Amino acid sequence: MKFARNILASTILTAGLTASAAHAQLIDPLIANELMVRVPSARALETCLSALSSQFGGVTVLDSVASRNTYLVSYTLGRGQTTLQVETALNTLIAKGTLVWGELNYAGQAAEGKTDSLWVSQGDIGPGQYGSQYAIDQLGLGPAHLRSTGFGVVVAILDTGVEASHPLLADSTLPNGANFVTKLPATVDQGDGADNDGDGLVDEMVGHGTFVAGLVRLVAPDAKILPVTVLDSEGVGDAFRIGKGMYYAIDHGADVLNMSLGSTYRSAIIEDAAAEAQTKGVVVVGAAGNFNVEDPREYPACDGSSFGVAAVTRLDLKAPFSNFNDKLDFSAPGHSEFVAGSTTVFDPAKSIISSVPGGGVGVWRGTSFANAFVSAGVALIRAQHPNWPNGQVPTNQIASAIEDVLATSAVPLNDLNPAYEDMLGYGRIDLAAATALGPVQPKPGDLNGDGVVGADDLSILLGSWGTCAGCNADLTFDGVVSADDLGVLLGNWG
Repeated sequence: MKFARNILASTILTAGLTASAAHAQLIDPLIANELMVRVPSARALETCLSALSSQFGGVTVLDSVASRNTYLVSYTLGRGQTTLQVETALNTLIAKGTLVWGELNYAGQAAEGKTDSLWVSQGDIGPGQYGSQYAIDQLGLGPAHLRSTGFGVVVAILDTGVEASHPLLADSTLPNGANFVTKLPATVDQGDGADNDGDGLVDEMVGHGTFVAGLVRLVAPDAKILPVTVLDSEGVGDAFRIGKGMYYAIDHGADVLNMSLGSTYRSAIIEDAAAEAQTKGVVVVGAAGNFNVEDPREYPACDGSSFGVAAVTRLDLKAPFSNFNDKLDFSAPGHSEFVAGSTTVFDPAKSIISSVPGGGVGVWRGTSFANAFVSAGVALIRAQHPNWPNGQVPTNQIASAIEDVLATSAVPLNDLNPAYEDMLGYGRIDLAAATALGPVQPKPGDLNGDGVVGADDLSILLGSWGTCAGCNADLTFDGVVSADDLGVLLGNWG
């Protein structure tokens, strides 16, 4: 049964899929008439376009990530031609050294969009439940927040957008996000009123990015959120625009890329971006998917440069919908349960609750939300170590160092889930135990990490006065060291 999205005050049911319908949606589709290339030089791009134009029509550059020599190119097939011939042409150009790589463009989606799982707003769920949901105790957030709140860390939400004006997010969302899908502002998380993917649902993933952002805020309340829109209001994107969003986030100070999305196509542009992120000390976190299967794998979750996340229940059992795979790294809460005897009303005490458009809260379930918990957990650990990179942990080892902390402290899941042995990562993250392995997060304004905000820190801040995007003296994360940052420092003096 399909449901159109209604206003927030109404109840939106979770649509179930039969096994046959689910498997029909497992493989992400090709984006017609689009290919991607990475070239070693501008001259090589000209050669590539010329060679493709000799075989196919309509060869034109549609978009680019010029700083990475990566381009989105259109083409049209002639009569009797197939995409196999396009791939053969690209492989020939790779063999000649004209291309670093070339590939067709494929779709990527929010996991919940693939399975038509919609958020639910119901009368007995209010803002109070957001701050008392079961995941708080399961993750150990009380003790964790005594040691870290994520201050100084930027988490990019690559998703449908984020409602920056939401009461739970207004103080967390940075203004310098980007939108690679529509001409709307980056932080807008709204639909266009059309069923763009033809599945009988209208704007079904509106609110997905806002919901994810609320969970990041719950776990890492002092981290900043950078909204990067790479999915439309149906939760659908494509490899090129997702990759472009990843590069944007890397270039604009993100420490963590939350990718509550995935594709069954292993794309070179996303692998390139994830590998670059790792070398620059940025952690990429990807959702495992919601089809309860081992294969096909979802990427970037199963990419070696990313953390892959499965979902578990409040009892640490694999969530019924969660994918599983030996390439995954962690698990986290992602399941919501109905009230006994109901198939439409969720039990707030047993549910994942977060922000939804319109200023309210709702219930959802999926690996996307387990993913958000892990991304925010990464932010807590990163905030404990503002001195990284250093001699012990160089930039390209920051992700590995954080992985080690989360893995060492994770709750083992094999005994509880024998059918999924070693398929749910190192275990379910335990943020109380993870933060206990590191120092207490420095106070805002403690720029030299000596535990005191004083004259030495003031000297560092004044020495950084002016444009200073990404430096630790930018305490307000606005790209400028100014009187606002001085106010933060003085407010924590001593």
